[in-house]
Amino acid sequence: MERCRTRPIAHVAAEAGVSRACLSKWKNRARAIAVWNVHYNYHRPHTAAGNCPPAARLHVSVINLMASNS
Repeated sequence: MERCRTRPIAHVAAEAGVSRACLSKWKNRARAIAVWNVHYNYHRPHTAAGNCPPAARLHVSVINLMASNS
């Protein structure tokens, strides 16, 4: 769909093997999801239950660390 910026959408749709209307819907959907994703990521909670990150809620010690080669 990047090619749509410099070329007519009908030509790009023909190359993709879909109708112009279908490609327009895809383009509009991609534009809308980009805007929604920015809004969602800004407003979503960035912590888990108990107001701490998920890994901090686990009560197990970490045993799968790589040994250093020094």
